[in-house]
Amino acid sequence: TIRNRVRAETAAEEISNRYRTLLHDIQDGVIQTDLSGKILMVNEAVSQMFGYQAPGELIGKDIAAFWPDTDSRAELRQKVSLQEHINDFPLSIRDRQGQTQEFSVNASIRRDSMGRMDGLVAVCRNVTEQRRIEREKKDLLTKAASIERISSLGIMVASVAHEISQPLQAGKLAVESVLYWQAQGKELSRKNQLDNIHRAADAFQRISRIVQHLRDFVRPPEQGSAPSPTVNQAVLSALDLMQARLKDHAINVRLDLQADMPVPGGNLSRLDEAVINVLHNALQALEST
Repeated sequence: TIRNRVRAETAAEEISNRYRTLLHDIQDGVIQTDLSGKILMVNEAVSQMFGYQAPGELIGKDIAAFWPDTDSRAELRQKVSLQEHINDFPLSIRDRQGQTQEFSVNASIRRDSMGRMDGLVAVCRNVTEQRRIEREKKDLLTKAASIERISSLGIMVASVAHEISQPLQAGKLAVESVLYWQAQGKELSRKNQLDNIHRAADAFQRISRIVQHLRDFVRPPEQGSAPSPTVNQAVLSALDLMQARLKDHAINVRLDLQADMPVPGGNLSRLDEAVINVLHNALQALEST
């Protein structure tokens, strides 16, 4: 009997040593707390993450000292209580030096011998560097999209300069004709005066419309500030901006529009850009024909 007990104790000690070695060597942090948030056990990884020399320095401390966000702590406890286990819960920990570290946590209920919840067990991974890289990647993608829009804007500017010059010249001629005949001492008929005024107004209205297209392209209007834009509206807007260049290439555009639909995402300028790029590519492809 004594021999069996010694063997059992030796086996239990070996298992315990293996468990401690596993906790010591694992790269992820393992931490246990009671329901009040008091730290009961941590492994070596946690002590390093929190800026301590050894796990024993953290035993007995309140987790709130490192995780001051009350709402986040309450949210984690509530979710674990309802689901018994939760994965990839994001939280920010303040280490011993006061630096904020970002963690991804998998947490489970810790139960006593009666099966009652008496704390939490969590495995945490420091994702501070990963989050930083993700933010930098997002910033780079945003900058790349901005550069792409600037490139597209260059195509538009070339078109707009040509588009504006024509109605500007037409409006100028209409006004100058009235001034010319007055300078000659010849009064135009009321009908001719109105015709010239209408031609000038139409030309200036077209310039205004082109400028508005360009403004919307560079700075899209806020969502909800206007009725939802439609696909056909985007096509017509793009053709309006490219009209003069199409005429210069002796290209006639035949429209075959289907039943209209809202622009996905409500961003008219982005669809304008797409249609303009398609037209621009078509013009380049037809330059040799």
